[in-house]
Amino acid sequence: MARFVFDKKAMEWVPAGEYYARQPPKPRTPMIIGDIRPYRAISTSDRPVIGGRAAEREYMRRNDLVHYEDGVQSIPDKVLDSPAGLEQDVADAYAQLESK
Repeated sequence: MARFVFDKKAMEWVPAGEYYARQPPKPRTPMIIGDIRPYRAISTSDRPVIGGRAAEREYMRRNDLVHYEDGVQSIPDKVLDSPAGLEQDVADAYAQLESK
């Protein structure tokens, strides 16, 4: 089954392959994102003005902060149960070392 796309310039339905063949290719260039606008940080009492990404990274690192994103969950630390008898085995091995 052929796919069709509505061509707004020609005001008609055309086969998809024909339509996309007429479109100019999109340039394959890196996307450049501008720097962030200055803002006043509210996480610490000194409330400095953060003027760019580098300043933000340095401020976050200096104050042990991380970015929070909705829907992103951290991986909880796994608490492992000790195998039965492990504490006694360690105590016995330690006692054996002490007796030598």
